[in-house]
Amino acid sequence: MAAVPVATVLAEAGLAAALAPLMPLIGGTAILGIVSWKLVAWWKASTAAAAAAAAAAAVEAAAVAAAAAEVAAVEAAALAAAAAPAAAEAAVGEVVGVVATVSTPVLLLVGGVVVLAVIGGAYYLHSRNKKKKRNKAPKVSSKPSSGSGGKDPNENNQKKILIPKAEMEKLLKEHGKEIRKKLRVALDKVGTIWKNDDYRVDVGIEHKPNTKNWDLQVNKGASNKPKSLIEGGRGTHKKLFSDEFNPDMLPDEETWKQNILRQFDK
Repeated sequence: MAAVPVATVLAEAGLAAALAPLMPLIGGTAILGIVSWKLVAWWKASTAAAAAAAAAAAVEAAAVAAAAAEVAAVEAAALAAAAAPAAAEAAVGEVVGVVATVSTPVLLLVGGVVVLAVIGGAYYLHSRNKKKKRNKAPKVSSKPSSGSGGKDPNENNQKKILIPKAEMEKLLKEHGKEIRKKLRVALDKVGTIWKNDDYRVDVGIEHKPNTKNWDLQVNKGASNKPKSLIEGGRGTHKKLFSDEFNPDMLPDEETWKQNILRQFDK
């Protein structure tokens, strides 16, 4: 069907003359409507295209941002790893500085306490060891005496032997046999069992089963040489030599003499 112009339709309807004054207005309105419709269509098309472009741009931007974020994260991790030792060192330095500045009085106090504890402990150990040494009994030598082979009274103090070895050797050579004979029967005797002009042999009491001590001393009327062996020539009770013996276990004469003389070499 062919399109019929508006003017023809109006003329046929008898309205052309009546609407003649309004034709410019109607034409203008129609033109405005058409233009408006075109504008709206164009705007919608432009808006849709812009929206699509914007969406595409947004997607692309999101992808770029994600990639950039990933790269930034990797770089940040690398930087953090590289900076970690320096940061740790700086942190340690800071902590040390804080400790050095803030805790100096505390460290001095702790150091003082430790020093006092060490000094006190050392003094305590020294005192305890000294006390133990003072209370500890002296060791007895295992060297035999001239008699039974027991303890020698002169082993702990050699100053008790006041007679020279040569003088003792001479005395034993001249009177040893007689002295030994007296000792063998002296178990029940106390006091002097032998004497000559200068010396005497005294026997003490039994201090353990079948064992006694015998002592060589200077007589009161002795000559000057024997008296010179004791201080000032007095105190004749001082022992020039002392030994212990068992009357029932005296060795033979020669061994007995040698046991006595060996004590001068200790």
